[in-house]
Formats: sequence, C-alpha cells, structure tokens
Amino acid sequence: LNTRYSSKWDNSFNLSATYVNSVFSSDRYILHKTPTGSALEPEYINVKGNKTPYAPEFKANASLQIEYSGKIGMKVTGNYIGQQFTDALNTKNVEEWIDINNADADYNYHQATLNGRIGMLDAYFVCDASAWYNTPIKGLSVSASVKNLLNERYIAGRRPQGIKVGMPRFVSAGISYSF
Repeated sequence: LNTRYSSKWDNSFNLSATYVNSVFSSDRYILHKTPTGSALEPEYINVKGNKTPYAPEFKANASLQIEYSGKIGMKVTGNYIGQQFTDALNTKNVEEWIDINNADADYNYHQATLNGRIGMLDAYFVCDASAWYNTPIKGLSVSASVKNLLNERYIAGRRPQGIKVGMPRFVSAGISYSF
C-alpha cells in the first residue's frame, strides 16, 4: 500500500502473514527410550501427525515507512513468530520427562535432558526501527537503526549446541557516501 499525500511525502505499509500446517505425513519412528538393562528392547514412537521441528504455524511481518522529499525518512518493522517445537517428538515440557525418567528405573527417556536442545519455543514479537537523512551534499547520508527496539527476550533456537537467545536491543549508526 503506497500513499502520497503530496509530492513531498511518500509512505508505504506492508503486511504479510503465513499459516503453515507442517506435520509428518508418513510413518517415521524416533527413539523414545532405551533400556537400562539388557532384558528390554529400545522403544520407538511413530511421529506421524506430529508437528515438524522449527515450523511455527503462524508468522507475520509488518512495516511502515515514511519519507519526506527523498531527504529524511523512517521505517518501523514488526515480526511475529508463533510457538514451535524443536524436536520430532514434540516435547513441550522437559522437566515433566525428567520426572518420568527418574521414576522409571528400567529406561532412559530420550527427551529427558537438560542440554537445552529440545523443548517448546514460545512465540515472540520483535520490533525494529531505522531513520535516515540524505544531506544536501550529493551522495552523503547518515542513518541510525535500533534492532529489537522493545528489548524482547526470547529463545531463537535450541540446536545444534543448545539454547540460542535472540539478539538484545542493538543500536547502530552510520555515514555513507556514494560517488
């Protein structure tokens, strides 16, 4: 959506959203638990119908940009990422599996681990902002931006090494010259 109020003002608004129902559509067996002794067999779970890892059901992005006479402008963007699983077993609460594992002397449960690699990722929203000024000197401009403007704390990923936190608020500025 682009709108011009006069020949000096220019703005745009963009919005996109994605809904995905991403599931395992055929049989796939994942190791669920291994026996502590030799008398029992490892157990596997068919994850057919489970959500695929790192595939949030809903994502949305929006941006608003305003510029005056091609000289000064600003842009604000927002990104929403819905909750998602990080493993094929769709482990929601690792602590519950640790309790189950501790109560079962015959097996070690695959998802009962505190290594940070599995578990639910909560939904999060991140907002960024930037501004720029094209100086009267031909080709010279200055800019500033803030990523994660609201300083949202979130987990961006869990694999391969474990919990990876999202970027905290980050402020940058720059000067550029084009010739």
